[in-house]
Amino acid sequence: MKLALTCALLVLVLVGGGCGGSDSPDESSPDTGDPIVIGTANSLTGTLAPFELAINAGIDIAVAEINAGGGIDGRPLEVIHVDAKSDLNLSATATLEAIEKGADVVVPMCDADLAAPGARAANEQGVLAITCAGAPGIGRQAIGPLTFNTYAGAPTEGAVSAEFAYDVQGWRSAYLLCDQQFEYMKVLCSSFETRWRELGGTVAGEDTFVQTDLSVAAQVTRLRNAPEADVLLLASYPGGSPALKQFRAAFPGPIILAASFSGTFWLEATPDLSNTWVPAVGSSYGDDPRDGVNSFFETFEETTGEPALVDSYPLLGYSLVQTLAEGIGRAGTTEGAALASALETFEDEPLLIGETTYTSACHVPVGRSLLMIEYEDGKPSSTGEFVEPESVPPFPC
Repeated sequence: MKLALTCALLVLVLVGGGCGGSDSPDESSPDTGDPIVIGTANSLTGTLAPFELAINAGIDIAVAEINAGGGIDGRPLEVIHVDAKSDLNLSATATLEAIEKGADVVVPMCDADLAAPGARAANEQGVLAITCAGAPGIGRQAIGPLTFNTYAGAPTEGAVSAEFAYDVQGWRSAYLLCDQQFEYMKVLCSSFETRWRELGGTVAGEDTFVQTDLSVAAQVTRLRNAPEADVLLLASYPGGSPALKQFRAAFPGPIILAASFSGTFWLEATPDLSNTWVPAVGSSYGDDPRDGVNSFFETFEETTGEPALVDSYPLLGYSLVQTLAEGIGRAGTTEGAALASALETFEDEPLLIGETTYTSACHVPVGRSLLMIEYEDGKPSSTGEFVEPESVPPFPC
């Protein structure tokens, strides 16, 4: 397996000249001098708010830094936030509201199920939509050619977790607990199992639950009665942390959680959690192997007044703006089709979240490495190990 420990320093502050495009603005262009408006149509309230407020904070930090450096070819960035309230029924409405308020690009919710209507509405308006969902429901094939994802996706995450468990930790049998609340969790579970079996691992048992279940007692009983496994995969997200507490009581061995758990805000339900790992975009604890990431989280705390409670999401928000800045600089416009074509030229583009590649066939950075975070005595820390999967289950980009 290929383990890639990134040692290059990423430059945190973007300047106008580093965003591509010409040395001077084209005075004949109707875009020249006007603000470039990024409209978020995600969750300021509701279930997804802890994640998406962090995304928006990362967006705001990147925008402030780019504007301090002169903007993009002399054009300042502006952000407007519209609350989709973690509600599927408001996804398209919030997107259209953002566009009506002048958004040149739209950031839908960071979940494929909930973001799909919003991303589709943006495509229909000729506006580029870019977000960070895990399930394959966000991408060119599923939504349209003006849809991009900054996250590597659940199939990549599943492969990373399987290869970390099998190749790095030497575990050989796994028990899978698959939350059915969102497509992301289902795809994560199936991707892990696919890659796990390819590697030669065995599955001691598999069960499903929904995090809104009042009780997971039946699943706990089946877990206790199953053949002993080397590791348990819990494909859920922090809304399911009460279930995690019950599963941990029934299974004292190693646990791998979904990347949505990277952070600390959910730890109150399991305050002494140990022997647990999470794949993440980066570490917010000052111990990321990349100095640029550590500097970013220092800026995050200075800007927001408190340390980050989630790891991956602020970084995804920041790099989302990096992506747009470079793409707009190359395209010379925010027009959806031209901007999409510019992003499709990305090949190992050095963003804060890692090298990013898009193609005309795939608008998801499939296969990008993830950093493993370990929880011990209720405290998370970076293992320093980036896992770049050797093989990723099929991903409809």
